[in-house]
Amino acid sequence: MVWNLLANSWYSVLINGQASGFFHSTRGFKQGDPLSPALFILSAEVLSRSLNKLFEDKRFKGFGMPKWTDPFNHLAYVDGTIIFAYADSYSLEKIIEVPSKFFWSNKEEGKSRHWTKWQNLCLHKEEEGVGFRSLIVVSKALFDMLWLNLRTSKSLWSKFMWHKYCKKEMPTIVQFRKGSHVWRIMLEAREEVEHEILWEMNRRETNVWHQNWTGLGALYHVVPLDFPINEELQKVVDLRDDDGWNEQLLEQSFPRDIADHIRLDATPVVITWEIWKRRKSMKYGGSVSCNRVIHEMNKTLQYLARVRVTWQLPYEGWFKCNTDGASRGNLGTSSYGFCMRDCAGNVVYAKAEVIGETTNIVAEAEAILEWLVYCVERWLHPLIMETDSMVMRKIIDGE
Repeated sequence: MVWNLLANSWYSVLINGQASGFFHSTRGFKQGDPLSPALFILSAEVLSRSLNKLFEDKRFKGFGMPKWTDPFNHLAYVDGTIIFAYADSYSLEKIIEVPSKFFWSNKEEGKSRHWTKWQNLCLHKEEEGVGFRSLIVVSKALFDMLWLNLRTSKSLWSKFMWHKYCKKEMPTIVQFRKGSHVWRIMLEAREEVEHEILWEMNRRETNVWHQNWTGLGALYHVVPLDFPINEELQKVVDLRDDDGWNEQLLEQSFPRDIADHIRLDATPVVITWEIWKRRKSMKYGGSVSCNRVIHEMNKTLQYLARVRVTWQLPYEGWFKCNTDGASRGNLGTSSYGFCMRDCAGNVVYAKAEVIGETTNIVAEAEAILEWLVYCVERWLHPLIMETDSMVMRKIIDGE
């Protein structure tokens, strides 16, 4: 019956006001056809019953409700469907199977033709997708946001989670994994989110060891295992004195490479902190001189001018490459570059390219990868690589 309604239409095109013959309709409906909403209801009912059928699987966990109520895992509206499920991998995969079969299959069992990949359906419409949201990606993003809120928010929820699971430990080192399902997944998110949080020294509370204020990550995990950690040093502000960095304390508290990185790369943060400090002083009745702020910045710049970083030639017959990557906003517009020289210091090849929106770590990795591809294709070896990314060095070293 449905096919007869679809195929029982003939059309004609008017050319200069005259019908040019008729052709047969093979698919689709005419505008305002009353059968269209009926077919939509039939299709939506198939999807709804398929989702309800998931409860026959004992391993599937739906939305948490009292035991005496009817189970449900979705709500259907005119222009959308909200699906509920427990955030474990098995339940999410079972839910993804339902729309996959709904769009790809016209029979209960056996093979069916897949017109496109599920990943393509999850693309935006501008990218020729349908605009579905991947449940696994959404679930991961939500737990990433929970960890970010725990670390940066002073809400009642974050205080409760902190006191229940962290107690007197910092969240970056707590190992308690026997809590709720939400807490266990948050700990998994910690490994990806924590090093992406860059803390600013604007409240005099930034922790030296457990907050990423240098761009290297939490220094508690960056310093070598055999390096003694000064537990009495807790606040970054304690590393500063009236003339800038406390050089003696820097040398005593960190390995040489990290101390040099703090002097060089943390300077913009320190300048921001100096401005913030003067702003607070003015807000609470103190006197602030613009010349004083400029003087403090100039002292820092003069100090940096005295720090000499020299580039050394590679060994005879070797090649050396310096790589770098940067991101505006982290996540933001990113680019990478590398420059390779021979043992005489002559430039062999250099390249820089914008790679779109990503993180600075990905940009650093892209620079190293592109350089290695260039060398492998041209059989250039042996090689020395220099990078300013402590994170990439630790990854390469397998730490």
